[in-house]
Amino acid sequence: MKKGFARCTTGQIQGVQGELLDVEVDISRGLHSFTIIGLTDRATNEAKDRVSSALKHSGIRSPKTENHKITVSLVPAHIKKKGTQCDLAIAIAYLCAEGTLPQQSRDIIFLGELALDGHTRYTKGILPILESARRTRMTTCYIPYSNRHEASLVEDLTIFPVRHLQELIEHILGTRNIKIEQSHTTSALRTRPKYDFCDIRGNEHPKRALTISAIGKHNIALIGPPGTGKSMLAYALLGITPDLMHHEALEVAHIQSVLSGKPYIYSIEPPFAHPHHTCSVSALLGGGSHPMPGEITRAHKGILFLDEFPEFNMRVVESLRQPLEDFEVNVLRQHGRITFPADTQTVIALNPCPCGYHGSRDRPCTCTPHDISRYTRKISGPIVDRIDMWVPVEQISYEKLLGERRNDQDSMAIREMVRQARTFGMHQRHLHIKHEINPKKIITNSRLSVANTENLPITPQARDTLITASKKLGISARGIHKTLRVALSIADLEHLDIIMEQHILEALQYRPCISEEKM
Repeated sequence: MKKGFARCTTGQIQGVQGELLDVEVDISRGLHSFTIIGLTDRATNEAKDRVSSALKHSGIRSPKTENHKITVSLVPAHIKKKGTQCDLAIAIAYLCAEGTLPQQSRDIIFLGELALDGHTRYTKGILPILESARRTRMTTCYIPYSNRHEASLVEDLTIFPVRHLQELIEHILGTRNIKIEQSHTTSALRTRPKYDFCDIRGNEHPKRALTISAIGKHNIALIGPPGTGKSMLAYALLGITPDLMHHEALEVAHIQSVLSGKPYIYSIEPPFAHPHHTCSVSALLGGGSHPMPGEITRAHKGILFLDEFPEFNMRVVESLRQPLEDFEVNVLRQHGRITFPADTQTVIALNPCPCGYHGSRDRPCTCTPHDISRYTRKISGPIVDRIDMWVPVEQISYEKLLGERRNDQDSMAIREMVRQARTFGMHQRHLHIKHEINPKKIITNSRLSVANTENLPITPQARDTLITASKKLGISARGIHKTLRVALSIADLEHLDIIMEQHILEALQYRPCISEEKM
């Protein structure tokens, strides 16, 4: 390749996926100019100032002092470029074009933001970009030192963590060696849950419902007056949710790499997102002029807790229809469609009425029937039908609240019970739906397809009970399938390979407390 031109490989984030880019640098005679082209945003275009200053503080003459024309092209040109992760590649490509460094191999990728003094800064989204590089059979990467832990999660890549641009220049010239970062996926121990099941007095029925929901990853609604412990129960659900499998933990790490502003450490603990009820549609689902993931994607493979659910904006509530059904979010923009993963267990908490005390034995409700009707209408029938389990949370008596502590099972013991039930259920599903079993795609009960739900083993008495109840209660087709899946989770909890009548009867108890006339 002729002197005055060089090319390096870098990348950027598109949604939560990595996308590789080429950095082409041309140096020609003429009055000084430094131009970056290729549909760049402001942060990317400012790279010329960061790179010039970093080169000056690395012992290289700043491009701004040279009387030549520098053109940097980010390819492909039709894709919007955003972020600061191209700085390192621009600096290296400039030095190659200028003749200070030899031309770089096409199987090397350079990623990272540069500080004005030449040090590298933590850069978001490194992990999915490196994963994309690995899939395209690239062999070597240079990344900021502060990104070294998350970068080490990517296998089959030689990773060089760089502290300073000068260090990288000397490494390429052979006068200094950068130590290779070894692959590392050892998980830390899970943190103690914010609320342990053994710390929650009473509420035995909601605690059993949460255990069943954790087995099948069922969406669940907690309804009760203020102060009955709905939020505490929702947080306690995280403590009984089984550890993530390795491939699931990597998916979460990819998302956190894009969203987090600080180094992310590999963890087997499911994520937990708790957005405020004033959040917008784009904050919850993702979007914006440069589409970024929302809170539902932050909770991917974990729990999304929506407290005070009716207080969310109506547009926000209705926007959940598709993600709760398809477990992904599709964002349409002029330049194409971006898909964000949203395989989350959704937990909602709400009061039975605006004042919160409708049906309470301890305090009278001050709401009119019209107030209650208007409050419940904020949640449409299709949204109600997408929640598998509706659980009342009642006020605990003072005697039980302040009485002697019982030796209840703690969250760790219940988590092991849930794990065993899931393992038993997966074995049984393998006998009946072999075509859906994939070790990289765990099918929990709530994710079973309609065809496989209808073919689940069930006793004739249980089937007749479900048919009779569906006619009397006017349960929709979706509701019938959800009832079957909840019953299946109850059977898995008891390690039974067939759905029995008592499982159907208990599952029917979790049908919506809000009237199904709207559906």
